[in-house]
This record gives sequence, C-alpha cells and structure tokens, in this order.
Amino acid sequence: MGDPKFSRRSYDTPSHPWQGERIKAEVEIVREFGLKNKTEVWKAQTVLRNFRKQSRELQARLRGGDAQAKIEADALLEVRTHGHIASRRCNA
Repeated sequence: MGDPKFSRRSYDTPSHPWQGERIKAEVEIVREFGLKNKTEVWKAQTVLRNFRKQSRELQARLRGGDAQAKIEADALLEVRTHGHIASRRCNA
C-alpha cells in the first residue's frame, strides 16, 4: 500500500503483434469512440477482462454458499440499478 515508487502499466498488449483482423477491429473502435490510440483500447479491454474475472469468481463463491459473496453480489446489483454498469452483454 502507500505511494508506489514506480507506476506500473495498466494494460495488457496483444499476444501477437501482427493479426490483421484484430488490428482492423481496433482501428474501428478507435475511430468509433474517438480514442487517441490503441493503448486506450487495450486499457478498456483489460478493465473489462478484470470485471469478468471478478464476476466469475463471485458467481463461484455464491454457488458455494459464501455469506460474504452474497453481500458483494447485492452491492453489485445495487450499483447496476443506479446505471453505473450496463445490463447488456458486451462482446469485447
């Protein structure tokens, strides 16, 4: 905790640098949303990937009967009802 001495990269780069379909899709996203560069696309993909991972872990804990998981799920549903999280599925 505390102040980090060095800032860390907040995104994951693609595993392969020259995939034509991926590059075309990224260019379309950059143009559609007016992003500065592909780094912003990768940051958003990393954030979404982390949300999906947390969601899967929470669902597994709910099925296991964890009481804390029930509290976290209720809080997540409350945030979603306020409109902070979209309810439709995103294919990113």
